[in-house]
Amino acid sequence: MNIQDAIIEKTLLERRLQSFIVEQLAKFEADTGLTPSSITVEMLDVTVMADFRPNTKAGRVTLDFRL
Repeated sequence: MNIQDAIIEKTLLERRLQSFIVEQLAKFEADTGLTPSSITVEMLDVTVMADFRPNTKAGRVTLDFRL
């Protein structure tokens, strides 16, 4: 997987996560009758380890994404 593919995959995962959160909030509202006045979503960092060929002195690069 190259960097561009990884960025596309990250974007798709973010969209799926957003859809899931919206669905869960809608279910909560339907079940309880309560409407959230504000929503805060805190996510853990996503760390991607990427090995580059041929290996350089660094050999490995860590990419940190915040969702």
